[in-house]
Amino acid sequence: MNPLIKVRMDAAGTPDAMRLEPVEVQAPGPGQVWLEQTAIGVNPLDVSQRKGAVAIDFPSGLGLEGAGRVAAVGEGVTNVAVGE
Repeated sequence: MNPLIKVRMDAAGTPDAMRLEPVEVQAPGPGQVWLEQTAIGVNPLDVSQRKGAVAIDFPSGLGLEGAGRVAAVGEGVTNVAVGE
């Protein structure tokens, strides 16, 4: 299995503001789900956020669109199931 990684930005800037770091797998809390994304979409809004033209809270990731499956559900989650 490939290691899980994420793109992290601590501040706006050039593409150098982005870095890859490992994902620490955690159990979802009450009302939360763990999503295993297999693809993300990066569009012009993501680029504007990375550049600082559109304000976002940091730290942040990259990609506002995604596809994948539910890997785990937390207590009280009833509207999705593992594998969906």
